[in-house]
Amino acid sequence: MELRQLSLILLLGLPLASECFSVTGRTQRRSRSSVASRSPPLLGEAVEALTSLSGVPSLSSIDTTSSSSSDFENFLAGLENKHMLAYFTADWCQPCKQCLPELDTIARKVPPEVKIVLVDADTCGEVTDRYDITGLPTFLLLKTDGEVLFKKDGAYSAEEILREVSATLKGKKNH
Repeated sequence: MELRQLSLILLLGLPLASECFSVTGRTQRRSRSSVASRSPPLLGEAVEALTSLSGVPSLSSIDTTSSSSSDFENFLAGLENKHMLAYFTADWCQPCKQCLPELDTIARKVPPEVKIVLVDADTCGEVTDRYDITGLPTFLLLKTDGEVLFKKDGAYSAEEILREVSATLKGKKNH
């Protein structure tokens, strides 16, 4: 079986000012009542953290894009007949870090019609608000028009996510 490269798009947007997260179970939840005055993580630090993991692609295989909501929409529209599996994460989220090896497995096994995108919840406030991301990590399977086919909050195994992607795509083809 040929190894499929993981292509990550680090979407940079507006920070989530006046929001913070707390740990609850498999996810870290966001609370709008607290004020968090933290600067967004540096792109280089995020890329370095990803590429330092065993099995995760080198820096040369990671696409980086400075993004806004319109950039996100343009990326979705450019997928044509593909789907986007968006992985919402943050550099401070421990369950997110634990899930990165699972994300690598997903990238190697996901059907070719699915593009994987890493979305930094700290710097992509408009996107996280649009999709009501209230916990991290969160997986979203999206159609090119932005319609959510499934949403999974929490740190799941690669097998669970791949099973959900497969079932969702099969169900879509049968309708």
